[in-house]
Amino acid sequence: MGASKSKLSKKEINDLTEKTSFTEEEIKLWFAGFQRDCPTGKLSKSEGNVEEKLEWAFQLYDLDNSGTITKEEMLEIVEAIFSLLGSDERFAQNSLSPESRVDRIFSKMDINGDGELSKEEFLRGAKNDKSICQALSLYDKIA
Repeated sequence: MGASKSKLSKKEINDLTEKTSFTEEEIKLWFAGFQRDCPTGKLSKSEGNVEEKLEWAFQLYDLDNSGTITKEEMLEIVEAIFSLLGSDERFAQNSLSPESRVDRIFSKMDINGDGELSKEEFLRGAKNDKSICQALSLYDKIA
């Protein structure tokens, strides 16, 4: 899946559906999003400032593009990250379940208590709490 690869092969899609809990459609959507966000085919932790990274993270968690993040949306992404990390020792040392992480994040960020995070709540919460920023950046632990 290098920079010149424009789509996944049927074999790659089948392998991914067998090894993850994602459907073929979900894998294709994630791949299309990855290609849009990372046209070189490479992720870089150092690209962009904090604001840009948080904007990108908000878009990642806002699965239905409604402009808000629900607990269900965040849980879906956090569970996917957990499944990607598997038994990574650095990750396994943190005992919080995906549900506990999402509950903790929402308890700190959902200022108006409506069960959804607006972009403003998300950005303010992540900027003001280092632990939330770290929790949202679970995928950084892969590198």
